[in-house]
Amino acid sequence: MQLVITCNGDHINTHSATLGKCNDRLSEKWVLESLRLAKALREEQFDFIFCSDFGYRRTTADLIVEELEYKNFHIIVDPNLREKDADICDKLTKEHLFNQEKKIGANPTDILNRLFIKQDGMSGFLNSNESQNEVLSRVQAFLWDLTHHYPSNASVLVVGSPIVNSYLISLLLGKQDSMCAVTTPCSISRFQHLNERWIQQSFNERQHLYGPSSF
Repeated sequence: MQLVITCNGDHINTHSATLGKCNDRLSEKWVLESLRLAKALREEQFDFIFCSDFGYRRTTADLIVEELEYKNFHIIVDPNLREKDADICDKLTKEHLFNQEKKIGANPTDILNRLFIKQDGMSGFLNSNESQNEVLSRVQAFLWDLTHHYPSNASVLVVGSPIVNSYLISLLLGKQDSMCAVTTPCSISRFQHLNERWIQQSFNERQHLYGPSSF
């Protein structure tokens, strides 16, 4: 099995929510970056394309689908690929996220640590977020389903999100208790499933987002 993992573009955040709860459309910048990504993948022959069931994450996938020359694929919308649900960010825009530092005495590092699940609680916030184990569990479920219910010779594209992708790649590399890699928006990482193990072929490729030939 050939597996390509990419990361959705960012959203405009009109509803003042982030991560798993956000259903906004892509920002103008990330529509353009998603188009560059789509052009980089234009000649790939995917059998299955997986994405989250939330709006802006599907938009990146939709732009890729429109650009692909090989059209004989199946699109699977999977809730297990939703980004981490973090109420720490609910009702906050990115521009105002770090203003929480003044309100509750938390510094930006504490906030980022909470977002990326290095700790599961932080004083001053409602603790109704997904835990590390909850996120890991649904990513494990996605990977188990992929390896057991889809052809071993399939070519697969996953349009994920930073935290979910990090757990997915950690599982592929056999590091179940850590997030060993965080992918950037519209990057490309490649893996091959061979002899019951996953082999990393590339990680976080971004050259397609730069230069006159990328768009």
